Amino acid sequence: MFYTTDMCNTADEASAGGELAAVQAAVERFYSASPAPRSPNQMAVELRQTRHIIDLLEITFARGAAQFAETDEYDKQGYVSPIAWLRHECMTTGQAAAAAVCVGEQAEQLPLSVAASEAGQIGFGHLSLVASTARALKESPTAGDFDEGRLLRKALVHSVSRFRHDCAHERHVADAQAFLGDHLERFEARKFELLSCEDGALVLRGFLDSVGGATLRTALEPLARRDGVADVRSREQRFADALVELASHGLDGGSLPTKSGQRPHLQITASLDTIRGL
Repeated sequence: MFYTTDMCNTADEASAGGELAAVQAAVERFYSASPAPRSPNQMAVELRQTRHIIDLLEITFARGAAQFAETDEYDKQGYVSPIAWLRHECMTTGQAAAAAVCVGEQAEQLPLSVAASEAGQIGFGHLSLVASTARALKESPTAGDFDEGRLLRKALVHSVSRFRHDCAHERHVADAQAFLGDHLERFEARKFELLSCEDGALVLRGFLDSVGGATLRTALEPLARRDGVADVRSREQRFADALVELASHGLDGGSLPTKSGQRPHLQITASLDTIRGL
């Protein structure tokens, strides 16, 4: 049983400090204000400023999350881990909670990257990847030295998605043995289940490693594009249709392996009234 607290109304929060209350009040005023007319260029400037403010708050949250994780308060409140507490009480995902704790724990050992993020040169997403890479290499007994400067130089010029590959490359260079072990572990964890429902529908559940996931995504994304302005399907619906279409191409093309001397085919049983309706 979880003993949750009201995160906005507890006595502890009321006495948390005037600076945080002042920040909250300022943000609420900014949020409530009606935006004045502005040019697209002004919008772009404001969006970059807003994102930088959020990144600074993310770093502040990360430091606090790491400090909180060192206490046993989460256990007193009935949670199994500080990540579980952050996920429920701060209403975020487990991945975001874990990233925050990682950044907070590694911040003191990453002065260059933290300074770059504080200056708006890189985002919190970059900083999170640097922190996770640093922790992985520092915790591995087979890893070489971690070069923060070399990784930061790549973060300054690459997007977060591209920088993710840079960090993977850095881990491979500094600790090929552990990197290969992690990759094999994820590959061995692959699975794909087809859970049948009573009416013949299927529930899909599975996990793919990075290579398998990239292969599937590359095959599905061209088929999942929106078909004009009249296409009101959600992204999830379009990917579901793309998966069925991909399977249909395999059946129609006759490229699938034979089974019992026959090519795989799909048989649909329907009443004559249904066919007439179609």
